[in-house]
Amino acid sequence: MADTYWNGEPAHATRGTAVVADAPEFPQYWARTEGIIGQRIPVVLVSYGDWEYILDNRRGQAWDKVTRGNGSPRYGHADVGIEPNSFVMEGLS
Repeated sequence: MADTYWNGEPAHATRGTAVVADAPEFPQYWARTEGIIGQRIPVVLVSYGDWEYILDNRRGQAWDKVTRGNGSPRYGHADVGIEPNSFVMEGLS
């Protein structure tokens, strides 16, 4: 298993998939404009202290951020809201 980081500090990160949720409070929510609401997509779940982040990983960019990029802000990412209980860890089905 690869070492994973957030903001240069060790963090727990897991690859998986989840169903993208809508965010009606954000009229220009990027996931809506890309038409992926309700779709299951690759994501990375990052646990850092008391925080959890779900990152879009469709192009592998989130995993690159938490591994190769040491979680640095210089590696861009896109947070994504997911439907409750829809996260499935990679390798499980």
